Amino acid sequence: MQAAAVDGLWSTAGNRPIGRQDLKGVSARVGRDQVTQAGGVVAVLDDDGEFVLPAEQGERLICCLASADAWGGGVIQGCGFVTLPAAGGLEISDGEGGFAVEMKE
Repeated sequence: MQAAAVDGLWSTAGNRPIGRQDLKGVSARVGRDQVTQAGGVVAVLDDDGEFVLPAEQGERLICCLASADAWGGGVIQGCGFVTLPAAGGLEISDGEGGFAVEMKE
């Protein structure tokens, strides 16, 4: 999702705004429809743990949306900002230090 749309997603989902410094460990309930209405995309992991993310260049917020249920919602479990180039791959990790996203070299 575009970085500029982030506060709108949090408020639409009924969550308080989240500061950048708190994104690595954020946990927030959000619906898939709320993500798409805010201009975001939900990408599904394949069997190899990979996904395709159709997005334009620029600063984007990438989050892990887990525990999806019947209503199409889930819980965001960590987010990070990354500046996407025209093409490339992302490397995402989630461990003791929290959620991290960066461009593959």
